[in-house]
Amino acid sequence: FLNDMATASYNSQSLVFIIHSGGSSYGMTTPDNSISLNNWQHIAATYDGNGDVHVYINGIDQVLTGPPPPGNIDDNSTEDLLIGESAGLNRAFDGDIDEVRYWKLVLDSTTIRENMCRELSGSDTGLVSYWQFNEISGSTAYDLSGSNNGTLYNISDGSRMVSTTPL
Repeated sequence: FLNDMATASYNSQSLVFIIHSGGSSYGMTTPDNSISLNNWQHIAATYDGNGDVHVYINGIDQVLTGPPPPGNIDDNSTEDLLIGESAGLNRAFDGDIDEVRYWKLVLDSTTIRENMCRELSGSDTGLVSYWQFNEISGSTAYDLSGSNNGTLYNISDGSRMVSTTPL
């Protein structure tokens, strides 16, 4: 989630990346002011299952504070994947999200930088789900890589846009 004010736990204008492992939650945060409010930014996060976590903002690897998880991510296959909201439904993202890609492999920084402003085909090796959010109406976010269509909440048809602006 995006944190826009400093707290005892998180930096101001930072991105908080939380992984659930071994029944515990591990929150890592990017540095103060690493997120520029009211501007489009590319965010990528990777985790290799062995404690190596990276968060990239506009292709730049961030220095994270907070403990990394010690092992594999908990199996949440029976739970919904929430984008722009927390599991407690109490931290809704106040902004726009355009294009979400979910991979089953760890991308390196070069691959992230090379592809962050490129539209994918949907059949890229290792790509599990690819939501462009280009739907101009309805409540379904279509997965261009497979069958993981999602449901859109709290969005009106009049507020939608198809993004063509690269970073």
